[in-house]
Amino acid sequence: MTIRNKTLVIIVIIFIMLIVGLYFILGSVFQQGFIRIEDKEAHDNVKQVVNILSREIDILDIFNRDWSSWDDTYTFIEDSNEEYIKSNLLNSTFIGGRLNLIIFINSSNQIVFGKAFDLEEEREIAIPVDLQKHLLSESLLTKPTDVDNSVKGIILLSKSPMLISSRPILTSEDGGPIRGALIMGRYFDSTEIERLSQISNLSIEIQKFNDPQAPLDFKKAFSILPEEPIFNQTLTDELIAGYALIRDIYGKPILVLRIDIPREIYRQSLISRRYLIFSILVIALIFSLLIFFLLQRLVLFPMAQMNKYLDIVTSTKDLSFRIPLKGKDEIAKLSDTINLMLEKLEASRKELWDSRELYKNLFNNMPGAFYRANKEGNVLVINPPGAKLLGFDSPEEISGKNIAQDLYYNPENRKRFLEELKKRKGSVKNYEVILKKRDDTPIIVSTSSHYYYDKEGNIAGVEGIFVDISERVEHEKIQQVLYNISKTANSPVSLNQLYRSIHQELGTIINANNFHLALLNQDENRIDYDYFVDEKDDHSVVLKNDNTGSLSAYVTKTGQPLLVNRVQIDKMIEKGELIQSHLGTLTENTLWLGVPLKIEGKVIGTMAVLTYTNPHLYSEKDIKLMEFTSYQIATAIKRKQDEEALYRSEQEFASLFNHSPEALVYEDVKSNIININPRFTELFGYTLKELKGKNLDEGMIHPEDKKEEGLRLAQNLTGFSDYETVRKKKNGTLIQVSISTSPVMIDNKLRGFITSYKDITERKKTEETLKKSEQEFASLFRNSPEALIYVNDKSSVLDINAQFTELFGFTLEEIKGRNINDGMIHPSDKIKEAKNLYQKSLSHGYYHYESIRKKKDGSLFPVIISCSPVIIEDKPKGRIISYRDITEIKKDEKLQQVLYSISKAANLSISLDQLYPIIHQELGTIIDTSNFYIALINQEESKLYFPYHFDELEDDFKPQSLEEKCLTCYVVKNKRSMLLNYEKIKKLQENGELLDAGVITKDIFWFGVPLMVENKVIGAMAIQSYRSPNPYSQKDTALLEFVSSQVATAIERKRMEEELKRFAHYDTLTGAYNRGYGLELLQRQIKMSKRDRSPLLLAYSDLDNLKDINDRFGHEEGDLAMIKVAKLFKSILREVDIIIRMGGDEFLVIFLDSSLREIPIIRKRLSQELTRLNQISKKPYQVEFSTGFSTYDPATPIAIDELIRIADEEMYEDKKSKNKGR
Repeated sequence: MTIRNKTLVIIVIIFIMLIVGLYFILGSVFQQGFIRIEDKEAHDNVKQVVNILSREIDILDIFNRDWSSWDDTYTFIEDSNEEYIKSNLLNSTFIGGRLNLIIFINSSNQIVFGKAFDLEEEREIAIPVDLQKHLLSESLLTKPTDVDNSVKGIILLSKSPMLISSRPILTSEDGGPIRGALIMGRYFDSTEIERLSQISNLSIEIQKFNDPQAPLDFKKAFSILPEEPIFNQTLTDELIAGYALIRDIYGKPILVLRIDIPREIYRQSLISRRYLIFSILVIALIFSLLIFFLLQRLVLFPMAQMNKYLDIVTSTKDLSFRIPLKGKDEIAKLSDTINLMLEKLEASRKELWDSRELYKNLFNNMPGAFYRANKEGNVLVINPPGAKLLGFDSPEEISGKNIAQDLYYNPENRKRFLEELKKRKGSVKNYEVILKKRDDTPIIVSTSSHYYYDKEGNIAGVEGIFVDISERVEHEKIQQVLYNISKTANSPVSLNQLYRSIHQELGTIINANNFHLALLNQDENRIDYDYFVDEKDDHSVVLKNDNTGSLSAYVTKTGQPLLVNRVQIDKMIEKGELIQSHLGTLTENTLWLGVPLKIEGKVIGTMAVLTYTNPHLYSEKDIKLMEFTSYQIATAIKRKQDEEALYRSEQEFASLFNHSPEALVYEDVKSNIININPRFTELFGYTLKELKGKNLDEGMIHPEDKKEEGLRLAQNLTGFSDYETVRKKKNGTLIQVSISTSPVMIDNKLRGFITSYKDITERKKTEETLKKSEQEFASLFRNSPEALIYVNDKSSVLDINAQFTELFGFTLEEIKGRNINDGMIHPSDKIKEAKNLYQKSLSHGYYHYESIRKKKDGSLFPVIISCSPVIIEDKPKGRIISYRDITEIKKDEKLQQVLYSISKAANLSISLDQLYPIIHQELGTIIDTSNFYIALINQEESKLYFPYHFDELEDDFKPQSLEEKCLTCYVVKNKRSMLLNYEKIKKLQENGELLDAGVITKDIFWFGVPLMVENKVIGAMAIQSYRSPNPYSQKDTALLEFVSSQVATAIERKRMEEELKRFAHYDTLTGAYNRGYGLELLQRQIKMSKRDRSPLLLAYSDLDNLKDINDRFGHEEGDLAMIKVAKLFKSILREVDIIIRMGGDEFLVIFLDSSLREIPIIRKRLSQELTRLNQISKKPYQVEFSTGFSTYDPATPIAIDELIRIADEEMYEDKKSKNKGR
C-alpha cells in the first residue's frame, strides 16, 4: 500500500473510529432495548411450542382414555377374543389416531396384544426392541397404581423419540379393579415435528440431550438448560434461536428443542443506526478530503515518484536500475540508500538462485511428506509425495486447505496435537494422527513437526513431515486382538464368555454386527451355532434343523473361505449346495463372509460375519484378515472346550467319590490317607480329621489276625484288586467287607489308590436264604401273570415264561441266546430306545417305562416295561424284564381325554358352530371320522337340520322331514344306533324302510348313533367309510355310543346358552335388538366414533296408526304390523347398521359412519319401501310411521340421552306436519 493510500486510510480510520464509537454508544443506548424485546419474543415462541407439544401429549392421553375405560377393552384383556381385534385394532385405527403403537398389558405384566404401525407406509411393523426395558414389571407404564393414574410424556427409542400414554384398563364407568394397562405411542419423528412447525408457524429442530454429534449451538444449550427452563442465543444476523429442555416420563432430560426465529426487530434497529451513521459519514468525508489535499501536495507526490521508480525495478526485476531522485530532503536520502541496497541485492541474487534449485530437488524427491501450515492451520506448502499420499494429483489442490477441517479425520484431534506440540515446547516426534484422504477414507500417519517463526521470533505456523503407518497400525491392532482373545482363553471364563470376547475383539477390526460361530457336532452329524448374534434372526432360527445345508456347513465341509452375495447364494441353492430353509433371512444386499476354524488341519467349524445392507462391505482383504485370525480363535475355542471338559470330569469324580454308596478311601502310593467319603465315616466311624495323613495299614481298621494280610496286600498292590475279608470298626466291631482297589493314574504315572469297602455282612446272611428262595423265584417266574423274560448282563435271552410266549408269540427255543435288543420285539424306531434303557439299567438298575413293542406277527401294541436287576453275590448277573399290555388302558385314557376336551370346549365362550369342528377333531383321535356329520331336530318344523358335515363324496345335506325314510331319520325315530354295510342298506331299501340313503358304494360302512339328553333324542351323529370293507369294530361302535351322550350334553348346553343370549339381546316379537342391549351397543358405537373420528346418524321412528289397527283389527294384527315395519327397516340397512325396538311402536336405527347428508337418501328409501309394503300387503289398513333424525359428531360430542331426545322431537315434528296435512 502506498504512503498516499496509507495516509488516506489513516484519515478514514480515524473518522471510522469516531463513527464506530458513536455507533456503539448509540447501540448501548437504544439497541439493547430492541434486543431485550427480541429475546422476550423468542422466549414466548419457545413456550408456545412447548405448550403445543404438551397439548399433543394430552390429546394422545385423552384418546387412550376412550379406549382404556371401555367395557369391551375390559373384557378383551381377560379373554383375548379375536372379535375385538378384528373390529377395533385395524390399520384405520392407527391412521385415524396417528398412532405408531398400541400395547395391551394385563395385571400379570404379560402382553395380551401389541402392534406397531408405520404411518408413512401404512403397514404393520415390529414392536421396537428397546421398548422392552420400559415394559418391565415395575415400570411406570405397566403398573398403574389407581384408577386415576395416568402416565404420559416422551420416551427415547433408538428409531426416534416417542410420545407415550399409559392408562389403567377400566370399565366404561371408570370402575375397577384395574385389569392392566393400555399403552399408546406416536413417534416424535420428522413428520410430527413438521406438523408442529405448521401449527406454530415456526421452524423447529430437536437433538438428543448431550449428543456428542450435535451442532455447537446445541452443545452450549446442553450445559445451560438443566439450570434454566428456556434459553435463547443468537445464531446469525438473520436468526435467533430459542431452546427448551424436554424430559422423559422418568424426569430425565432426553431432548433439546430449538425454534429458529427471524430477527425482524434486530434488522429494524440496524436500519435506524445506518441512517444516523450515514449523516455523520458525509460530514466526516468533507473534512477528510480537505486534509488529504494538503498532504498530497507536500508529501505524497514525491513519495509517489519514488514508488514509480521502484515499480520499474519490481516489474523488470532489473537490479542494475538506479533511482534518479536528487535533493537534500529525507526522500532524496532514502533514494540513495535504496540504490545502495539494489547493488547488494544484485550480488546475492545469483547465490540465492543456486541454493533454491538445490532445495527444490530435495523438496520434490524426499521419501516422506513435507508440509507447512500457517497459524490458522491453512496449508501453505506440501511436497508432491505428500499430495499423492493424501490422494491429490498435485500440491496445488491441497494448498490453502485447512488441516483440521479438510485433512484431519476428526478435526478435534488437531487441537490435541497442537496442545501436545505446545506441551513439548514446539517440537514432537513420531506422533500418530489419523488424516483424511481426498475420498474421505482414513489414513494413519506418524508425524514429526515443529514450530517455525517469523523474523520477529513469533510463531508463524507449524511444519514437519509425516509417514504412512496404516499397515503397521492395522497389523498391531490384529496382534492386540489375538493377544486379547488368547488372554481371555487363558483366564477363568466360560466358553460363552470367550465367544462374546471373540465377537467384541473382532468387531474392532472388521464389521461384525452380525457374527456367527458354528461348530461341527460329529456325533450327531450337524452344525451347532454355539454363538449367534444377528440383526434379522434370533437363535431359534438355527435350532429348527441340523443346519447341514447352511453356508457355515458348506465352509466346514470344503475347508475353504467363502465370500458370497445374494446372487451367488441363489446359484448355490439351485445347484443343491445349500438348502433355503437352513439359511435364515436373506435380503437383496446380503453379503456373507465365512472362514473355516482349523486345528492341526482339521476343520472344527466356521466363523462368519455378514451384512444385510451393504453388498460391498467385505473384500479379499477381509478374507485374509479372517483367515489370519481364525487359527488363533480355533485354538482358543478348543482350549476352552478342553478346559470345561476337564472341569466337568473333576466335578463328576468329586461327586462320585463323595456320593458313592460304597465306603471309599483315597491313599497315596505309600498308603497314606488323602481323603475319605461320608460313607467311609458311616461304615467305620472315623472322620477325615482323625485319619488324614495316617497309614491305612497300621491296623486302625484291621483285626489282629488281618494286619499281616493288609501289609502283604499293600506291598503287592500294583493294579486293580478285588477280594473279601474282615475289617474292624472304630468301636471294635468286626464286619465282613468286599474290598476293591483301583490305581489312580495321572499323566501315565501312578499317583495313589482308591479303595472301596462294601459291608457284605447282610449279604452273607442272605446268601443262604437266597438259595432257598431260588425255587420260589422259579415258580413265581413261571406262573407270573405278567410276560417275563430273563436276560444276562449282555442282554442275551436266558429264559421266558408262558405269558411272554402268549403276548409276543415267541417260544424259548426261538429266541434263547438272542440279544433282546436285536429288534425281534422292537419296532425299528425303538431300537435306539432299547439300547438307552439297557444303559439305564446298568447305571440305575430298576426302571419302569411305557413304550411300544412288536409281536412276532409284526403288530404293534403299547406296553408298560419294568426292569429289575438280578444281583447274585452283590454283582449284577442279568435282568428280569416284565411286559404288560396296556392297549385297553390307553384307549380308556384317550377316551377320557376326548370327553374332557369336548366338555371343556362346551364351557368356553365360543359359538355352537365353533364347537362342532372341535367335536369332529377330538373324535377323530379315537375313531376314523373322515366322513362325519351331526344332525339336530327342529321340533317346531319336525325337520332334521345338518349344522355340521364333512364328507368326501356327498355335498347335499339339505334339511329333511322326520317322516322321510332316510338313515338318520331311522336312527332318530328308533332311538338306537345302527351299523350298516352295503348289503344291509340294500335290504332296508328292498323292505321299503329306507328310501334316501345318500351316496353309497360297494364298500360303504355307515354307523349312526342318536344324540340323547335325559332320554330325549335331540339329533344324531354319524360316521361312514366309502372304501374300507370293515373299518369299524364292535368296540368302535360301543365307543361312539358311549361318547354320544357327552356330545349330546355339550351341544344341548351350548344351544341353551345361545338361546338365553338371544332372549337377553333381542326383542322376541320383531327380532330387533331390545332396548337395554341396543343402548349398550349405541354406547360402544359412540366410543368407536370418538376414536375413529367418524360420525353417527340416529333415526327415531314411531308407527302413526298402531292404536287404530289394534282397536279395529286386534292386537295380533298390530303385532304383524310391527313385524313388517321391523323387516322394512332391516331391508334398507347395511350389515353394520343397528335396529333397536325402544318399546311399544318406537324404533331407533343407528347408521354407522353416516351424517345428516344421508337423511334425504334414507327418507326416500323408507318412503319407497313403505309404499311397496302397503301395495303387496293387501290389508284393509295402511302402515305409516314418522321419523326424526339426529347426528353424533366426534368434534362436538353430546350425551346419548340428548341425541335420542333430538331425534324424538324431530320425529314428533314430522308426525305433527302429517296431521296438519290431513
